Amino acid sequence: MIIPDLTKETIVSSIKKEIDRIETERWNEIEMFLDYYENTETEKYIQQYFDSETLRSVPLFTQSIVRRFCSARSLVYGKGEPDRQVDERYSDYTKQLNQKCRQLEELTFLLGNMCMRTKYNQEKQQLKYDLIPFYHLFWVDGDEDPCAILYPIQRHGYNKMNNEMYAFWSKELDGQQGFHFLVDSKGNIEHVNDQDLNPFKILPFTMTRRSPKVRDYFAGNAKDVVECSKQLDLAMTELALAIRMGATGGVKWISGLDVNPNEPITIGIDKVLVLPSDTQFNMTQPSGGLKEIIDTTKFFIESVASNNHLNIRFADVGGSPVSGEALKIMNIENIEQREASVEDIWRQFENERYEVDRVVLETEAGVKLSEEIYVDFPEIDFPVDSMTELQILEKKKQLGIISQKDLLLHFNPDLNPNELDEKMGEVREERQEDANMATPQEPKGSLVDRLINA
Repeated sequence: MIIPDLTKETIVSSIKKEIDRIETERWNEIEMFLDYYENTETEKYIQQYFDSETLRSVPLFTQSIVRRFCSARSLVYGKGEPDRQVDERYSDYTKQLNQKCRQLEELTFLLGNMCMRTKYNQEKQQLKYDLIPFYHLFWVDGDEDPCAILYPIQRHGYNKMNNEMYAFWSKELDGQQGFHFLVDSKGNIEHVNDQDLNPFKILPFTMTRRSPKVRDYFAGNAKDVVECSKQLDLAMTELALAIRMGATGGVKWISGLDVNPNEPITIGIDKVLVLPSDTQFNMTQPSGGLKEIIDTTKFFIESVASNNHLNIRFADVGGSPVSGEALKIMNIENIEQREASVEDIWRQFENERYEVDRVVLETEAGVKLSEEIYVDFPEIDFPVDSMTELQILEKKKQLGIISQKDLLLHFNPDLNPNELDEKMGEVREERQEDANMATPQEPKGSLVDRLINA
């Protein structure tokens, strides 16, 4: 929404107009997407396609594939924590950062745009992060970046309020003070400080987009994945109906017999049906074959997966496990897409979020961090057999690429510093004992032993 300026009177007037149309089509779509992501109450989206009489035969069959797609497409934070080369104090305040970033990446793929708020918990002395899928942005004409944000505090479940409350933040711009206050759905202001001022002067939020901006601020979303999941629910329910109809003999019909609608004929496995000699009784099987329904459903899923650079393997398809190199070739498009998203989205996100975190920490906790940050995102590892892995590690050790400590952490990544030092001492002792007992030409132990003690 474009507003002429950031004076408080203009802001309040604009908010009241925006609240009148707050339930936009985009928010309703987000609501549906999150229902499929969390796999909650999705039957309401297909119930309209089946009448009540039909649904007496079978229950609606729903299962969501949306979260699996989102997880499979999230290859930046889902495959290991980035190495953030930054002020060493930063990690002390961000214990759950990667967990939030992983979920943020999945929801950015699903919704197209996401918002993360940084706040400081005084009790735990930690930075906390809130993911905000529902929000409205405000712009001053001529400025590409949003200058203000409005979002609901509560939206779901039994906690949803009749008079819903929204939080508003604006940043300092061209000498105009930034504001922060709460406003209800009737436009009444609730103060959070004496002058409704934004103490950070910037917006304490970091925005993400699924793809770089071309025209509109809001990017395309994973609507194809959600619609595919809806089609799957329809197909699975229809498949259950076909099985039910086939198991009970299909559609039954009688000709040559007048029937009183008030006294319909009832049949069943415990009933005997007696008909006059001139009548005919027959039944039909469902016209759609079960295999055709299953194959069509697979086609829907494979098509959407392919458009999202994914490979799908179904449970009923056999075959031997593929090697790591084969997996890498199969997922080459997904790997290339990941590399592009790192540079286009997530490196910029890390820099912008760190700047927000710095301001929040300095304002709320009096901690001033260094401005410098560099993030090294881990490469994707594909599985190899154990012998090949050991040979690779041995070669790296010989070349000096990895150290003794790196090897110990590779085989036991949960070691704390004290346990690691203790293990290093044990290795040195065993190495000395082996050196005293073995001749120079005598190989000692397995490849793993030689690798650790080398």
